[in-house]
Parts: sequence; C-alpha cells; structure tokens
Amino acid sequence: MANKDSDLVIGFITGYKYDHKIAPWAESLIESGFTGTKMMVTYNIDKSVIEKLESKGFIVIPLEVNGQFNIVNMRFLHMWQYLKNLKDKLPQFENINKSNFDFENA
Repeated sequence: MANKDSDLVIGFITGYKYDHKIAPWAESLIESGFTGTKMMVTYNIDKSVIEKLESKGFIVIPLEVNGQFNIVNMRFLHMWQYLKNLKDKLPQFENINKSNFDFENA
C-alpha cells in the first residue's frame, strides 16, 4: 500500500455498526501503516460510529438520506462534490482510492 501523506483513501458506508462491519476495514488500514488521509462518507450512521471513526483519525462526512437511495450511484456524486467544494482546503492528493462496503452480499 502507498505510504504517502498525499494519498487519500475514502470509504462509503450506510447503516452499519462499527464492531462487526466497519472495524476490520478501518483497523486494517490503520495497521497497514497508511499515513495519508483517511475519509469516510457515512449515510444514516449512528453518532457513536462517527465518533469512533473520528477517534481513529478519519475525516467523517455524515449524510442523511431519506426515501430510496442507491449508494452504488450516489457515492460518486457525493465524493466529487466534497472534493470539488473543499479543493482549496484539502491537501493536493496524488492518489485517491475509493471503497464501499457491501458485506451483506460478500
């Protein structure tokens, strides 16, 4: 795995609890020695999960969605909007790796 401060890993989660669904991914990223920016876009996630991710050094972007929602499509729009709107406040990333979670169908 790349080990540069100019790298970004961004994950997308919806409706999961930390211990059983998110922890293996988040903690393995940390244990890998990754020193870049860790970001998680969350949809309808409990505040305790957000706090846990933040305590692990993640930038968390919490979003609430109502009605029908398809994370497979919307994550790209939200990632683009966030990075575009904050491009002057974020470091210039050399590499961006995007992940989403679908443990139910794994």
